[in-house]
Amino acid sequence: MIGGVGMLVSLEGLPGSGKSTQARLLEERLRGEGFVVIYIPDLATLDIEDVGTALVEIFSSPDDPFLRHGDVVTECLLAAAVRADIVATRIDPVLDHHDVVIEDRGVHTMFSYGLASLIRQHAVEVDDAVCWLDGLGRLAGRRADVALWLSAPVGETIARAEARDGKRWTGEQRAYLTFVDLAYQELAARDAGMVRVSTAGQTPETVHEAVWEAVAAQLKRPARRTSVGAEPVRGG
Repeated sequence: MIGGVGMLVSLEGLPGSGKSTQARLLEERLRGEGFVVIYIPDLATLDIEDVGTALVEIFSSPDDPFLRHGDVVTECLLAAAVRADIVATRIDPVLDHHDVVIEDRGVHTMFSYGLASLIRQHAVEVDDAVCWLDGLGRLAGRRADVALWLSAPVGETIARAEARDGKRWTGEQRAYLTFVDLAYQELAARDAGMVRVSTAGQTPETVHEAVWEAVAAQLKRPARRTSVGAEPVRGG
């Protein structure tokens, strides 16, 4: 724990980069070490109620997971609102009761998709765009203590995601993810707290060791032992 509050770890990256797999492995490792840990899945699988449900419905598109509303400012503001709701209703309530909270996609995912759209649609300097997004992120609430970017070639992550989902993405979607990957690179170059973990050609176990090394370096206090027979809690 850091400062008496649980440590927040986010797993960032393109679809198919292995975020869910690494979250599961990290959760198991931490629990095996005696830490009280909770995993909060991607918003696509969260059972969000009331305001959160309305925000996700407005933000999401049934036809295209990447090109939703056509206006990047609107999308960024909606993404920040969704993020703020998740922080307020899912993350903050469990931080005081867990040593580590793991989230599948954090604020850097919001930044990367927003920056990708800004680069494509507007003649804006990257530094200016990142500064604007950073302001939105701060308004949305707490960000991760450890942000892990699972990085791999775009074609490799797309192939994994297509195999997982059983459908082929369009050329436009593939092109968009190329810009998202570029956005992650720009963010990593400007944020010393963003840890890049290469997954290219690596087994999940090898990637996990790199993930564990980055997280373990920030675990500054002894674990609070779980009760014998306690069941893990998921999704808040």
